[in-house]
Order: sequence, then C-alpha cells, then structure tokens
Amino acid sequence: MQNLQLFSRTEGSPKRMRLLRLTDQYWQNLGELADAEQLDRAAYLEHYVGDLQKAKQELGTIVAKLQDLAHQDKDQIAALTEEAEQLRQNNSLFQQKVEQVNVSRTDLQQQVQQLNEEKTSLQQQVQQLGDDKTTLQQQVQQHEDEKTTLQQQVQQLKRNNTTLEQQVKHLKMESTERQLNAERLQQELATTKELLHSASRLTAFFKAEADALRLRRQSR
Repeated sequence: MQNLQLFSRTEGSPKRMRLLRLTDQYWQNLGELADAEQLDRAAYLEHYVGDLQKAKQELGTIVAKLQDLAHQDKDQIAALTEEAEQLRQNNSLFQQKVEQVNVSRTDLQQQVQQLNEEKTSLQQQVQQLGDDKTTLQQQVQQHEDEKTTLQQQVQQLKRNNTTLEQQVKHLKMESTERQLNAERLQQELATTKELLHSASRLTAFFKAEADALRLRRQSR
C-alpha cells in the first residue's frame, strides 16, 4: 500500500492535498488509465469523479424518467391485465363456441355421411332408372317396329279388302246377271213346257185322228 499526494496538472495553483490508499496493482492500473488520457493520476481521478457526478445526475434523471415510465407502464400493465382478463374470458367463451362448433361439426359430418349414403342410393336408383329407361326405349322401339309392321299389314289388308270388295261387287253383278239369266231360262223353260204340253196335246189329237182314220179305213 502507498500514501500518495495527488495534484492536477491542469490547475495553476495547488489544491488541498488528500491521501489515497491504493494497492500497487490499482496504482499501476490507475497510471495506465491516466496515461491513456494524457493526465496524471489525480487529474484523471478528478475528471473521472466529475464524469461520475454527471453520470449520477444523468442516471438520476434517467431513473426519474424510468419511474415515470414505470408508473405509466404500471397503468398500462393494469390496463393490459384487465384486457388480458377480458381476453381470457373471451377465450373461454371462444373455447365454448369452439366446442359447440365441434359438436355441430360432428353432427354435420354425420349429416354429410347420411347425405352421402342417400346420394349413393339415389345414384344407384338413377342408374337403375337409366337401365329401365334403356329397356323401355328398346321395348318402345320394338313396339314401334311392331306397330309399323301392323300398319303395313293393315294397309295390305285394306288393299286386300278393296280387292275383295271389288270381287264381291263383280260377283254380285255376275250373280244378278245369272239370276236374270235363270229367270229368263225359267221363263223359257215354262214357255218350252207349255209348247211341249201343247205339242203333246196336238200329238194326242193327231194320234186320235189317225186312229180314227185308220178305223174308218178298216171299216170300209
């Protein structure tokens, strides 16, 4: 340890002397720091203490500002705490709504599953209806073909009927003509019978006359 008298190099008159007890290591360190600033140890300590006082004042100002800020922060923290509590409450409500939504989602999923099953069933029914439609179309086409065939047959029957009507009409005309011919033949036959009957009477008359004449000739 050393007892040292310190004086500032920058002052014109000496100041009141004070003793400073330092270890050799700190004395050496202080000398290195003072030499770096181109001051002696005493001037460096005075300069350093002045800086410390200024720093203390500045630190006091900073601390006051920090206290004001801390007070403001305290109010903000209280507001943020209240807001956080509100957010927690809102979060709780949100969680409840989420649970409700999850329940609703489960119900919707079940409904969707049911709708999908109904959709599958309807698709199968639509497919079956499509197959039935195809079958009906084939049957309708077959019926149309049969209808066309029947229409052709009906047309042929109509033509045949017309031909038959013409033939019947012709036969009726022939029948009428034959009937007229028959009536005329019957009249001619009746006339012939009358002529034959007259001829038979005449023959009998002439025979009787011949017999009478022969008898007369024989009696002579």
